[in-house]
This record gives sequence, C-alpha cells and structure tokens, in this order.
Amino acid sequence: MLSGVDHDVPDGIGMARLAWTRLPTADGEGAGPSTSEAADDELLSGAAIESLDYEVIENYAYREEQAQRSKFWVPYYVMLKWLFALLIGVGTGLAAIFINLAVENFSGWKYTATFAIIKHSYFVGFFVYTVFNLALVFSSVYIVTNFAPAAAGSGIPEIKGYLNGVDTHGILLFRTLVGKIFGSIGSVGGGLALGKEGPLVHTGACIASLLGQVGL
Repeated sequence: MLSGVDHDVPDGIGMARLAWTRLPTADGEGAGPSTSEAADDELLSGAAIESLDYEVIENYAYREEQAQRSKFWVPYYVMLKWLFALLIGVGTGLAAIFINLAVENFSGWKYTATFAIIKHSYFVGFFVYTVFNLALVFSSVYIVTNFAPAAAGSGIPEIKGYLNGVDTHGILLFRTLVGKIFGSIGSVGGGLALGKEGPLVHTGACIASLLGQVGL
C-alpha cells in the first residue's frame, strides 16, 4: 500500500510521486512542494554532483591572505587571466596551423605519387594510394595505442567529463597533447572521415593545463 511507503523508496517510484505532485489540480494550481520534494528537486537539478576544484574557497586563512595583498593584486590577477587566455588561443591556433600544413603536405605527396603512377598503371596507382593511407592511419593508431592512450576519441566528451568531475588519468599530459596532434594528422591525412575540431578542443585543454602548471 502507498501509505506504507517511506522516503527510502527506489528512485523510479520517488520520481513518479514527484511528477504526480506537480500535476495541476481542479483550480489550475499544483500542490506546493514539501521539504522532501525540494530535496528531490535539488537532486534532480544536479546540485549534488561535485566537480574537480570548483568549490568556492571561503575560510579564515584565505580571507587573511586576501587582506594582506596589495591594491595592485586585482589588476594583476585580471591581466594574468587575459594573458593566459591569449596564450591558450595562440597555442591552439599554432597547433591547428601545424595540423593543416602537415595534412596538406602528406596529401600533396600522396596525390602527386598516385597521379604520376596511374598514368602507367591504374592497379599500381591504386595500390600506392592505399599504402599511403594505410601508413598514415596505422601511424595514428600506433601513437594512440602505445604512446598516448588518453588521446583516443574526439576529445570533447572527455573534456566535458573532466570538467564535471570525471578525473580521467593522463588526459591532460604533454604526451597526450603530442599524441592528439600527430594522431589527428595521421587520421585526417589518411582519408578517414574525421575532423580536427574535437581534437583541437582537447589540444586547447592540454595547453591550458600545461600553462597553469607554470606557477604564475
């Protein structure tokens, strides 16, 4: 019987009961939320989910340190944040330019050799084209599987997960940055139906993490 149900009911029943209390009554107004329903709303909104280093620092030692800082600290802090944003953008842009140039050069060599050989033999030209693509793709596979396993995947879901508290091991290391760049070159240059937008998100996050460890 429903009268014997306490607050330790399974989540499915609790959510159904929460939805039932939100239904409009005959006057067109819904029932007001109780204390337990307010707690359920807070849980459903994601407020109970913790992230990495996103808690507000508020303690006596922090306030004392803030009080001892000079009046130039706030402008310095603001300028430093903008400087970091600039460096992250420049670093990500340089990585994108490097990937573009590498892919264009590999593709140019591939098509030049293929078109030169295909004039004499279609079969040999197709074979050379296939070997070029396989070499580039397998190079990226080798990099990800043996050098930087954390560089696998698009990069966007991994960074979203990290920002929401999923501490994936090695996701922001320097070797992950190198593996992401060269793995993207091999994958895109090898003709796979992939883009560099997702990997560049991961690349920018790696650059930001490495810059943040400088200690400024």
